[in-house]
Amino acid sequence: MNENSFEKEDVNSGMSHEGTRRTFSKPTIKEASVLFSIALIIFMLLSNLIVRLPVGDYYIKAISAEILLVLLPPIIFLFHKKYDIRKVLRLNKISFINIVLIVFITCFSIPVVGILNFANMLIIKLIFGSINLPQVNIPDVVTLVKGFIVIGMSAAVCEEVLFRGVILRGYEKLGNTKAIIITAFLFGLMHHDFQRFLGTFLLGILMGFLVYRADSIYAGMVAHFTNNSLVVLLSYGLGKLSTLGKIAGANGGTSDGDQSLSMFLAMPKIQLITTLGIFAVMFVCFLAALGGLVYAFMKTTTVPSDTDFETRDESKVKGLLWIIPGVAVIVLIYLLQGVSMAGMENEFLRSIIKVLGL
Repeated sequence: MNENSFEKEDVNSGMSHEGTRRTFSKPTIKEASVLFSIALIIFMLLSNLIVRLPVGDYYIKAISAEILLVLLPPIIFLFHKKYDIRKVLRLNKISFINIVLIVFITCFSIPVVGILNFANMLIIKLIFGSINLPQVNIPDVVTLVKGFIVIGMSAAVCEEVLFRGVILRGYEKLGNTKAIIITAFLFGLMHHDFQRFLGTFLLGILMGFLVYRADSIYAGMVAHFTNNSLVVLLSYGLGKLSTLGKIAGANGGTSDGDQSLSMFLAMPKIQLITTLGIFAVMFVCFLAALGGLVYAFMKTTTVPSDTDFETRDESKVKGLLWIIPGVAVIVLIYLLQGVSMAGMENEFLRSIIKVLGL
């Protein structure tokens, strides 16, 4: 994609030099980077404390953490800096046909993401000797509805405002493609799970592209809600099958994934190669279908124009350096996770892991 080109505007008057168009400011690279680091550090420090409060059920505390720690920081930032919220967040309508396409794109992306995550976990298993995948336990319909609201809806709104809203806007001066990729990378990091980082990173790229191409944050919210809600629904279905005794051990524990990978690695060589071949064929088929749907989406949208935004000079490299505090925290968390999975932690490390909820 081409780099953004901006029209120089008179910031004080809010009008172009011809006096015919009002212009708007967008967050700088530094502001987006600082916001990421602050939001991530606050979320890492406080989210687990909120979830552990002795009041309300898990879902009430989880949605409170999403709103207070993920949604509130970018909203406060936008009001404090007096940015035009509608323009910065791309609060633009999307057509019904594009909503349908986004839902199908997300559905076909899930198998691709799943295979990438499988490869990601396999690498982690080979390096550290084990994996640890906490799973969502959805035992009944009431919990299923709560899951749709908290894991599906609240995460879609709060995380999209932070990442595809403010942070993506701030990085657009780097070029649209770089902005989407960097934002997706930070999005993957904030989920603090390096066992499924590749899948989350791919989803972040896809959501960023949908938001950019549709010129609407609602595109990201629809995709995010669809993905998370399907995961919740799948967890509910697996829980029901487990109750019926059809899948042993699918009870929302943390060892099932590790056991499955151990069984996979213990397969005879010819069976292992055959299974990998099947996965490769599935990956290519779903990727081709996904590509076709993305192409259809591109045919129903146009490349948005940025001429409504004014240019502000800044150092791109210095601006990006402000993500280092947030990235450093995530690297520390990843190291702690790796040490834990390798069975090397001591009492001090165990206390840190417990506090962070890892």
